[in-house]
Formats: sequence, C-alpha cells, structure tokens
Amino acid sequence: TVLASLGIAENRVADIRMTRWGHAIPTPTPGLYSGGAVERAAAPLGGIYFANQDNYVSACFESAVHAAETAANGARRALV
Repeated sequence: TVLASLGIAENRVADIRMTRWGHAIPTPTPGLYSGGAVERAAAPLGGIYFANQDNYVSACFESAVHAAETAANGARRALV
C-alpha cells in the first residue's frame, strides 16, 4: 500500500483524500498563439476584464500574475 511504502502505520492515519489537477491540461495546437486566439480569449468584454491564467493556455503562477496585471492595468485605464 501507499502507507507501507512511506513507512507509515495505518493506525496513525485518520483519513486519505485523493485529489486531481483542478484544470484541464492545456494542449495548444499549432497557430494558437500566433493566430490571436489567446488575445481574443483574454480581451475585455465591455467593462469586464478577465484575470485568469487559463486565458493564456498555461496554468502557472507566472500566467496568473500576468493576467492579473493586464486586467488591472486595463481597468485602471478605463477609469481615467
């Protein structure tokens, strides 16, 4: 078992939870970035700015920060 392989006695464990990746794993196709699909997915809709790393087809911290900064800058410009 998993516990035995880790050297953990079963009587020391109250619960085991299995989780899985929370997002689909992106598999970009040729031309996805160069064709403008990423920009269209992240483009504001009216006054709604999207801050979501999934718009950049890369579920990672860097994409999340970039999406947040882009959305925040766009919203700031819209308020001026």
